[in-house]
Amino acid sequence: MKIALYRIDDRLIHGQVMVHWTGKVGADTIVIVDDPSAKDAFMQQVFQLAAPAHVKVIVSTCAEFKNLILKQTGKAIALFKDPAGALAALDGKIAPAELIIGNLASMPGRTKVTSYAYLSAAEKEKLSNLQTTGWKIYFQKLPDESRQEFKKD
Repeated sequence: MKIALYRIDDRLIHGQVMVHWTGKVGADTIVIVDDPSAKDAFMQQVFQLAAPAHVKVIVSTCAEFKNLILKQTGKAIALFKDPAGALAALDGKIAPAELIIGNLASMPGRTKVTSYAYLSAAEKEKLSNLQTTGWKIYFQKLPDESRQEFKKD
């Protein structure tokens, strides 16, 4: 399976944003990489209902992600709920590429980075760790909007 887009978005699959991204990159599959979701059959049904009708949804643990994409065919978007999940699934396992950060909601311990993304110091460190291995990390809500490069500080 070819991953056309690696994206962090705490909402995972949601409405128009996923329609825009799947159309932009031509994805026929969305792979949600999130350990709790991989154990939650109900949420997996919700994700399938939230995805565009023509798009297949697969839910994977971080540990299983690399083997999953080696066994599957098609073009996919890989979605992570947070920087910790992205680091666990990608670091040293997947050849560096671009990672796009979408919505990360405000919560205690997080500071505003963009109008739609808030990060804690620990999350910034995880993203910085990915950068040191060659990952290019950007903030970008929608495909037609400009992107902003992630900088730890």
